[in-house]
Amino acid sequence: MDRRSFLLTGCQACVAMAALPALAALEGCSTAKAATGMVEENGTATLPLGELGSTDRLVIKPKAVSDPVLIAKQADGSYVALLLRCPHKGGPLKDKGELLECDWHHSTFDLGGKHLSGPSKGDLTRYPVREENGKLVVKLV
Repeated sequence: MDRRSFLLTGCQACVAMAALPALAALEGCSTAKAATGMVEENGTATLPLGELGSTDRLVIKPKAVSDPVLIAKQADGSYVALLLRCPHKGGPLKDKGELLECDWHHSTFDLGGKHLSGPSKGDLTRYPVREENGKLVVKLV
């Protein structure tokens, strides 16, 4: 292998290695989709009910709180809004289908925010949600 080929191959490998963390960060909440029509005002987020789609879940990134918030439809037809931050050490949570799991220490929570397993001792932070005129209204502060 000549010097030029060696350097080119080495550079391509470095670029590929540098891209891995970026790709991992994109994984995020794979089951839920992100909100596009949210309006935030005075600590309240309002979004069209239709944004939840068929998954009955939606991630919003309001300015009023530091972390993303998952809005999920419950079995009884009500909605819950959960801060996607683990109460144990503040780790990010990922949507694993019927569970939310902390990336750092693997505490798990149900879609109602109740702690199920792991080192966390508490449930997730919940925000009040109400349905009003075809929209969901989430009180964040």
